[in-house]
Amino acid sequence: MLLPPAKAVTEHEVLDVNKIHFILAAVPDRTRILTSLFTRLDQARGEFPLRSRDDYYEQLARPNRFDTAEVMLIKRLLQRELPEVLRKRITGELFKQYVTEDEGAFSQELYMGIAELRTVREAGMYVGSHGFDHYWLDTLDEPDQAREIDLSLRFLQAVGSDTGTG
Repeated sequence: MLLPPAKAVTEHEVLDVNKIHFILAAVPDRTRILTSLFTRLDQARGEFPLRSRDDYYEQLARPNRFDTAEVMLIKRLLQRELPEVLRKRITGELFKQYVTEDEGAFSQELYMGIAELRTVREAGMYVGSHGFDHYWLDTLDEPDQAREIDLSLRFLQAVGSDTGTG
């Protein structure tokens, strides 16, 4: 079973969640990432209503069984806490700084393309979708949820998967 996020395949963009993982893999020194991240937050304070560094640390820097407190702070800031426009901007900047400036080429190496997905589907593998933008649907309003689902269904049709819509 393959459940790729459609946007990564169709628009050759690396998903922010994947960018975050590659940033973390490229920079073992979490302090370096946090310094870059908080410098960017400080630069954006006039543009966005942001809390203090201490507030973010206190609320978000909680380890779990897989990640340290610092890693959880980075992930939570860049996946959910910050305004979407700012999250995307900072994640993109950090990805370019620490991983690569050629996101399109990186994406094509990372994700299968439509032709490859059709091939594996024709060989008997189930190909579904993990959404279009890979958003958490509970964070979207109803029109954006509908857009996310519609674009995902269009992707499934392009791959030749059954959408159950008719």
